[in-house]
Amino acid sequence: MAQHLSSLSRWIFAALCAGLATASLADAPRDPTEPPASIGSAGGNTAAPQGSTLQSVSISGKQRYAMINGIMLKVGDTVSEGRIVKITENSVIVRSANGPVTLKLFPDIDKRVHPDAKPTRQPSVRRN
Repeated sequence: MAQHLSSLSRWIFAALCAGLATASLADAPRDPTEPPASIGSAGGNTAAPQGSTLQSVSISGKQRYAMINGIMLKVGDTVSEGRIVKITENSVIVRSANGPVTLKLFPDIDKRVHPDAKPTRQPSVRRN
């Protein structure tokens, strides 16, 4: 009987832990690099929809790619806003009929320099 209660209490403990884990995942902030739910749906690799979201940037040597709405794109590719003309570490510039559009990787964060900040010297990069 004691062994039966022990296994029952383990099962109840596991169920409670699973419930708590699920509840904490529901409150977690959304990962900005997560592809949209439309990935894998019919339509395949088409241009990004209106209101494109920059999800990630990959820069390796001279190769630059941007993940926009779950689609890996490079300079010269088109999205609904227009043609990609520049990819930087944290943004993509798209040339549209209405002028340049900047898609930011972190749109709610602006880089500002503190008025008392002293300029720092960038470390030199040694290439073999």
